[in-house]
Amino acid sequence: MDPQPLSNPTTNARVLELVTEGGLRDRRLLDLGAGNGYLARLLADHARDEGLDPGQVLAACDLFPDYFDCEGVECRGMRFMDSLPYDDASFDCVYSVEVVEHLENPYAFLREIYRVLRPGGLAVVTTPNLLNLNSRLAFAGRGFWMLFGPLATDEESARYLSGHIMPMHPYYLNWGMARAGFEQVAHHHDRFKSSALAMLPLAWPLIKLSEWKSRRRMARKTPGLLADNSTALAAMNSWRTLCARSTIVAARKVAAG
Repeated sequence: MDPQPLSNPTTNARVLELVTEGGLRDRRLLDLGAGNGYLARLLADHARDEGLDPGQVLAACDLFPDYFDCEGVECRGMRFMDSLPYDDASFDCVYSVEVVEHLENPYAFLREIYRVLRPGGLAVVTTPNLLNLNSRLAFAGRGFWMLFGPLATDEESARYLSGHIMPMHPYYLNWGMARAGFEQVAHHHDRFKSSALAMLPLAWPLIKLSEWKSRRRMARKTPGLLADNSTALAAMNSWRTLCARSTIVAARKVAAG
């Protein structure tokens, strides 16, 4: 039986589109936090369709490599608080689906992705979208984002939240990638939640008014900060972010020379 996705299938499908754009020939990719190999299998099939050996195109690593199942592709074991088990500039693309929210130090994780990428390489990182209207409403009501909640200190109880210990706000994911050295940081989305779309007409005027007031205040007091953050702030309150299930951020390592 083929592995089933541990994250939403539409998220995996969108990531697959992003990482295969332009084809796979002469490229080396890393599936970071590969899980049971669901997305790796899709990518391996894509490689075979191009007449390529999946083992030459794709590498994988995960906390539990024994669960990984993708014929011909090596999966290394690693603890995500450590450095990635790869040399500098080893890959043309690194993608990580629904991993960063499980980590104690997500910014170190982003720096490691930058390190193992070749100049001009692509990074794609996804996480649950804290800023969709459903999640904002949940936070207003109970003080926790959707898919997050009170944490236990013992390992057994911690499983109830599937290891979601680090709510990764889209803005801070954007900032962390820029801080690591990435450029061309862009936000993508998978599917739009029908419940969020239904709430959008009511919430939109209030959110845009609040955004306008905040920008006006920043323009007066900290114009340089506003200029540095203009693109990221706009992405935070776009209708797509307000309605999308997942945050998908793609960025490029600075090209050589």
